[in-house]
Amino acid sequence: MKPLFLFPLAALLLAGCSAASGATDDATTHPDATPEATATAAPASTPEAGRTPPVASPRTPAANPARDDAKAGGPNRAVDRAATTTATATLEQVNVRSVNGRDAVSFDFGGAIPGYRVEYASAPAQCGSGKPLPLPTGAAAAIVVRFSPAQAHDAAGKLTIPNTVVESTGKEILAATQICDFEGVVSWAIPVTARGPFAVIETNGRVAIIPGAN
Repeated sequence: MKPLFLFPLAALLLAGCSAASGATDDATTHPDATPEATATAAPASTPEAGRTPPVASPRTPAANPARDDAKAGGPNRAVDRAATTTATATLEQVNVRSVNGRDAVSFDFGGAIPGYRVEYASAPAQCGSGKPLPLPTGAAAAIVVRFSPAQAHDAAGKLTIPNTVVESTGKEILAATQICDFEGVVSWAIPVTARGPFAVIETNGRVAIIPGAN
């Protein structure tokens, strides 16, 4: 989605035109009206000989870029999103659901979305032990998403999500498993049936990954 920058300027121009039109109509309606007192205008100053009056430079409108809400990735293309705050985001929910007939895994945070990187991994592993994650039968590869700064536990070390493994009965996603929650990094592995394109969509504190879409 790209913001439209011309609406504020158009509104100002329309307001100016309306004011000017109102003044003209008033003068036309009351041609005999005269002010009670007439002020004598001071003579306009003129530039000294040989000097050129300064010319005002045009204003440049301030940039106001908007982030696309959907990004495309694939076997040879990772999707990166830089963190916009240093605050640690807390993961609250992970679900596998159907979106427009396709499987999607969604990650819900309590506030702002952290930075992330989404890419294919041939052998995802647990971040602490380095132990490889076995892929289920029928998996062609795994998509791995890494969130940072993020956590999936509270100050007491208790999980803030219901489960670290989410099963799936869909066609593209076979499961979703947390493989890291350590030192501000939360990572999940998502085994998929085909190594193809995927889409990453952000909406209201949620990041959704949809295999097979771009």
